[in-house]
Amino acid sequence: MAFVPKTIVKAAANQIRNEHADKANTATRVGSMEGADVDSAMYGLDVSTYGAVPGGTAVANDAAIALAIVDALAIGASLWWPSGAADVFYDVSANIANFHSVKHRGPGAVRRGSDIYYMEPKSGQTNHIYIAATGSAANDGLSASLPKLTPQNAFDALTNAGHALLDGTWRIDCAAGTWAGTVHRNSHTTPSKNPVIFAGPAVGGHPNVPTAIFDGTVGAVASDWAIRATGPNAGVQIDVRDVKFQNYIGGTDSCGLLVDYGASLAFSNVHGSGSSYSDVYLQGCTNVRGGGGIWASPRGALVNGCVDVTLGYGGVPVRCNGNTNAAIEWSRGTQGHIDNCEFNDCAVAVDVMHDARCHLQGNNFKRSTVAAVRARTGGYYYNDLATPNTFNNGAADKNAVDFLNYVGSGESDEDAFLSQGMRRRAFDKNSHNLTGTTGLTVMSTLLTGAANSRIKAYWFEDNTKKIIVRVTGRFVTAAALSSIGCSLGGVEIDRITLTAGPAANAIFFYECEIEAVGANSQFKKSRLLVDGLNPKLQQNSPTVTTSADLSLTVNGKLAGAGDSMDVFWTEAWLVG
Repeated sequence: MAFVPKTIVKAAANQIRNEHADKANTATRVGSMEGADVDSAMYGLDVSTYGAVPGGTAVANDAAIALAIVDALAIGASLWWPSGAADVFYDVSANIANFHSVKHRGPGAVRRGSDIYYMEPKSGQTNHIYIAATGSAANDGLSASLPKLTPQNAFDALTNAGHALLDGTWRIDCAAGTWAGTVHRNSHTTPSKNPVIFAGPAVGGHPNVPTAIFDGTVGAVASDWAIRATGPNAGVQIDVRDVKFQNYIGGTDSCGLLVDYGASLAFSNVHGSGSSYSDVYLQGCTNVRGGGGIWASPRGALVNGCVDVTLGYGGVPVRCNGNTNAAIEWSRGTQGHIDNCEFNDCAVAVDVMHDARCHLQGNNFKRSTVAAVRARTGGYYYNDLATPNTFNNGAADKNAVDFLNYVGSGESDEDAFLSQGMRRRAFDKNSHNLTGTTGLTVMSTLLTGAANSRIKAYWFEDNTKKIIVRVTGRFVTAAALSSIGCSLGGVEIDRITLTAGPAANAIFFYECEIEAVGANSQFKKSRLLVDGLNPKLQQNSPTVTTSADLSLTVNGKLAGAGDSMDVFWTEAWLVG
């Protein structure tokens, strides 16, 4: 940064202070200064010109720094901190009012007791900002004896530091205690080279319960959270340690820890319980690593649209207890690992869905009431046999089922690799009657008309594809040797004729399965079941050209003009 000579700025600041009695609005006076003086990006005040000295007495430095901050705020200037000799700092003892309201530059650092705060920390240097439930927003937070009150106070201090990218290590230290009432929605948005550490007092790691607790019982509102790390700035990182979040109940999607919009997360021994949605909510994150903690809300963690995620990182488990929805909901394209975790008495332990994939290894699943692992809506998992998961089969801790796979989901590289989707493409629940003619007659049009209602050209040429037609109806007259069948692409591909007359009003069920063999050939098998008659089966190899969109109809043909038949329900299914 370029600075206007400090003597010029100092003189301007002194003039403002001396004129204060004559100027009711100091801001007006500041606004009338020369343009170079009001551009705070181009100048700063040197704390040494106010008498602050590295290695000087704390009392003298307290007074000098306080005066420098008053002047810097008055003219919107930064403060410049020259360095002393190696490891010689600006000692202070009193609280520095408005310290984080001013941007600080230079190689200097202040020291209170054993705590050192570097104006522009480098690699290997750590800045601490302390908070406590008994602290004050007016405190500078530079030592545990003068803590700020809320996480937001500390996050704002990071932003006000004025660095485009925080260097060194920044740490927010939470005292033991419970934050409740109004301490909600604290958001970290400042990019940093290293993750910003947000930590309670060390309690010996997992599974010991943290003593720094954030409680949403009072004052929480809809969509509330305790701590959030969020973009849109690239490079927002947070490392949460030894903290508990509980009772965030302001809305149906309230949670304890929220990380989203490209932010990164590391965590260790993070606990949660009693929140209405989840203990941890991760959405659109990158590079998530964490282990340790106990999660006991309806969802332990909801992980949406995240990449490079590992829960149970480093062999340290997360323990999920009694999650009534899912212990870990893994969705919307999320990719990564769940390793070494413990699941006890959850409805679903791991729920994989929405085109997500999860690698599972070394987990212990106990007493899941719906399923240990559920895959649905395009969700896949890998059940690692090299580091096997434990499902406790044959024991009191067994799960209702180990795996529950919906259509189009399941274990990747195993059963799901060869699975086929089956979807009902069309149906007709209207009744249709045929009488008075012996000609072949269309009774139901399933896939006809506009192109988007037909089977697309070339779809039905791969030997994994099938079309299934199902019809329910009745033969109204007793003596009829009538027929039921279907046409594909305008070609009558199947017809089954009765070999004996049915009883009057006999109900029938017809099914035809047409399987592709190639671009212009198929294999077909069909069956007809009628009340009181033996089933009739038949098969052949029809030829239908599939280079154009294919229509599909259900056809009837009466033995005599006096006969009658009804169709009640028709449907077409596509497989593959």
